[in-house]
Amino acid sequence: MKSVCVYVGANFGKKPAYIQAAKSLGCELAKRDLHLIYGGSCLGLMGILADSVLENGGTVTGIIPEILYKQEAHKALSKLHITSSVQERKKMMYETADCFVALPGGLGTLEELCELWNAAKIGIHQKPFALLNIENYFDKFLEFIDHSVNESFINPECRALIKVSDDIPELLDILMA
Repeated sequence: MKSVCVYVGANFGKKPAYIQAAKSLGCELAKRDLHLIYGGSCLGLMGILADSVLENGGTVTGIIPEILYKQEAHKALSKLHITSSVQERKKMMYETADCFVALPGGLGTLEELCELWNAAKIGIHQKPFALLNIENYFDKFLEFIDHSVNESFINPECRALIKVSDDIPELLDILMA
């Protein structure tokens, strides 16, 4: 594994632990010489994560749709790609990353995670992905998924594709295994 795509919010969230997790993940990615690929924003946890990787000597590629470029693009990245659409952005992020991590975020984070998960389910890719479950952020989401398994809408093998940890080094070790 050489690159990690991180889905993360362009807001900070309410809890300081989310900011600390973004900083810590950035530091750990740089320490392990793992290239960060992310949504290209300077806002919220996205900006914190990118800055942390860069401050710790790592490299970062941002991929941002043209519609968001003027209002939130991070201009100090190793590379910044501007796409014509969100769909093109997602495709480029998916194609260039070796694995994926979701941190706390909103609709965009969940949409990207679910699209990636569904693509794995139907065999489009075998790239590993995981949730960094800081402060139990994803617990209700995981409860819903487990409920869907219990109701036979999601099979247990599909559920097992999502790796979960609240510990950054452990999470990266799981993805690298």
